[in-house]
Amino acid sequence: METSSQILKEHKILLRKRFQVRGRVADLLSIEELSDIETFGQWLAGLEHRRIPAFTAQQEHFIEVCAGKKPPVKPLEKTWLKYKKLRARRVMCGFCAGKGRFTDPYTMAYLFCERCAGSGKEFL
Repeated sequence: METSSQILKEHKILLRKRFQVRGRVADLLSIEELSDIETFGQWLAGLEHRRIPAFTAQQEHFIEVCAGKKPPVKPLEKTWLKYKKLRARRVMCGFCAGKGRFTDPYTMAYLFCERCAGSGKEFL
């Protein structure tokens, strides 16, 4: 079991990493939203995909917001959901020649296209 100092260290590592917002998505975010995503994106993605454990009630709430179990309350939660929504609309699958879309391939999660599930063939 990890100690709180180890968990805090993992959080600090991700907070030091910059998150890159690519392409047109950056143009669709406000300056403040873009700054927040670039500053906290690696950490937020780590929390959402449970690469780092949550150790506060706010972090647990953020995970539940990302899972769709609770509505966003904090501005950073709203910004993260807006970013994810924009990414979902813009990223085309390479397997099925762009007919399907990934949810967010730039996070730490490995997600398949909802149309072909990574096989390159459309499922009905």
